[in-house]
Amino acid sequence: APIPIGLAVFMAHVVCIPYTGCSINPTRSFGPAVVANVWEDHWIWWAGPLLGSFLACVVWGIMQLLKEDTPDDAQTLPASPSRASA
Repeated sequence: APIPIGLAVFMAHVVCIPYTGCSINPTRSFGPAVVANVWEDHWIWWAGPLLGSFLACVVWGIMQLLKEDTPDDAQTLPASPSRASA
């Protein structure tokens, strides 16, 4: 997975740098904001990840509620035949 992730980050930078400066990492946005004391629109770097993680937790919780009750794998798999020792 490192190659596809790296390529996705590279492409995000190549496409977005001319328009937004493309800081796709909240930490890399925070340092320059502190140094330059520029905080306009900085809230999105905190609200976005927090909202995204909250929504992911909600979706996971709903999926767990809707999951069918299934017996353990050990109970559903047929017993394997025992091998006789020679």
